Amino acid sequence: MFHICFAANESYIKYTAVLITSIIKSTDTSKKFKDFFETNTHTQNANRASLASYKKRDYSSLSKDEQSEGFIFHILSDFVSENSRAKLANLAKELSEIYPCEIQIHICDDDIFQGLPKLGGNYLTYFRFFIPNFIPENTKLCLHLDVDMLVCRDLRELFSLDLKGKVVGVVKDLPNFKSHMLHSKHSHNDDICFYADDFYFNAGVMLINLDEWQRQQIKQKVFDCIRNYKLKWHEQDALNIVIQKEQVVVLPFEYNLLSESYLRVKDTKHFNFNYPRQEVEFALLYPVVLHFSGYYKAWNGVPFMDNEGKNLGLYWWDMAWQIPSFKSELKKQFEKSVDNYLIYKDFGFFVASLINEHTKSFLGYLKMPFVVWRAFKEFDLTKNDDYVAKADTNLDKNLAFELLYTATKAWGRRKQSEKVFQFIALPYKIYRAKCRCQKGNFRAQRKSVYHKLYIT
Repeated sequence: MFHICFAANESYIKYTAVLITSIIKSTDTSKKFKDFFETNTHTQNANRASLASYKKRDYSSLSKDEQSEGFIFHILSDFVSENSRAKLANLAKELSEIYPCEIQIHICDDDIFQGLPKLGGNYLTYFRFFIPNFIPENTKLCLHLDVDMLVCRDLRELFSLDLKGKVVGVVKDLPNFKSHMLHSKHSHNDDICFYADDFYFNAGVMLINLDEWQRQQIKQKVFDCIRNYKLKWHEQDALNIVIQKEQVVVLPFEYNLLSESYLRVKDTKHFNFNYPRQEVEFALLYPVVLHFSGYYKAWNGVPFMDNEGKNLGLYWWDMAWQIPSFKSELKKQFEKSVDNYLIYKDFGFFVASLINEHTKSFLGYLKMPFVVWRAFKEFDLTKNDDYVAKADTNLDKNLAFELLYTATKAWGRRKQSEKVFQFIALPYKIYRAKCRCQKGNFRAQRKSVYHKLYIT
């Protein structure tokens, strides 16, 4: 069995459900776990960035439990409601029809973290350090994943790796600093500084060698570090202080591909990555784990496109719509961010065409709030073919985006009492937008990063 752990509270359970679903649906059921131990059976494109060149464990030395097919997902949380537990149970049952899996929930007492800095108002990020407490003793490897991720290909090959006495298998982080100073809280400790060329990994994906993690007392060392230093990136800084380069197996870039990489790689003057260009380009084409780190989360709208021009958020939402158990929660989340509507290009052109059609008469303008309200309220991904058929293919793309952008912003503000007038005033807003467009003044182009999605 393959053990994968997440830290998630009640509000993040729905996002964890999407990640779990992506793991199962990306599992190649035509392969057995044993196949990954055979030489050159899983080269992913015969490219050196795959795991084919990594040393594998001896399959015959694995315990019977480790040889068994199936995922056990561990959710470490401070609270999970009975309603969410029931939905997770239904999800596990549905996914097990594709590939065996079960979901276990472990409630952790966060009283022991009192006095430590919180992240997002809670102590969830520290729960990962207690992972060994919940994994069977005969298990050697466990995978930790941040919840803001989407898995695109089979993860099982990771569990075939021989970590050779190392503590973790990780991916090097994107270079984000020239120098990163961590100041000591006490005069008897020296400050610590990471420089741009120093080894620094992203803690979102960690393949953990459980024996070494326990033997080297990583948990205790990390907490000592958190108590003694002022950390910018919280537990990730602490992990990089405690776990040195010599204790790490560096995984290929595609196993923790940060979404902003698709934008960063377009900088032709500076190649700002900690991996060779060939490996980065391979990862962008064949990501295994897509990480929506930082400010832009997949569920709130992502301004990055892949090499084919598809918005990265679409991959996440396409997976989310496949989860009946959490459909209502995810639909509410979708409606919270108007940027989510912008990533669906066919729907966008449909709405723009609908708006443009109603601007042909004064009465049409007056109906605009109702027209827009109905279009957004009845949004349904399964009707995409209808959206394509009803869109005006002759509509200028810049005008289409200007109208859509104006409508989505008004739609997003309809529930804000101090801004609800902007939705009521939509006829005037649309009229002004069309007048600007006739003069070639496309304001939305300058305001939104999504514009290029519509003009390509």
